[in-house]
Amino acid sequence: MPVYPHELIKSEKLGKIVEKLYGVKRESLDLNEFKKGDILFFLTSDTVSNDKFFEFDNKKYQVWHTGIYYGEGKVLHAKPNDKVIIEDLYKIYFERIIVVRPEFEKPNP
Repeated sequence: MPVYPHELIKSEKLGKIVEKLYGVKRESLDLNEFKKGDILFFLTSDTVSNDKFFEFDNKKYQVWHTGIYYGEGKVLHAKPNDKVIIEDLYKIYFERIIVVRPEFEKPNP
């Protein structure tokens, strides 16, 4: 059974949606809102090909790439057709972003 990113985001199975970083345009991002370990879903309007999309300002977007926020403006991600790297957030192509913050249980002392 396939798992679609938009379903994971909406179900909050990976964590809570960070409201201040939900569908935010690339040029409007505030890096102070990010925390290490946040799951980033990069959206583009270039590849909307089915009914699995998000809509912002009457325009459809699909998740095309994901990554994990590493801190200090860096993202851990698998570069398409390459290897896993840590790279500056703004070197990754996207128009909008959705950020999910996992909730980890604290270990018992």
